[in-house]
Amino acid sequence: MAHVSKIAPGDWIKVGKSNDIDAVVCFIRPARIEVVYLDETYKALHKEVQWSGTCWDFTDKGKPAKQADKDPRLEPYIKILRAHKDK
Repeated sequence: MAHVSKIAPGDWIKVGKSNDIDAVVCFIRPARIEVVYLDETYKALHKEVQWSGTCWDFTDKGKPAKQADKDPRLEPYIKILRAHKDK
């Protein structure tokens, strides 16, 4: 799994201990990155993740993800996400 120093906006990562969530990197902050991903209903969501040492995992599991479609700054990353998922 890629370390945060090797990640760039627009890159794909896998999130979760089972690597079951495909996500697109949006913004990089020290030790954390913001990603967009699709839920089971095909809704685009965004949330921060961090490298746990073995995998990318959500930083605040107690808080729900926010809707990404309502945030214009995430639009380019949602397009990447949906273009891949629509194949």
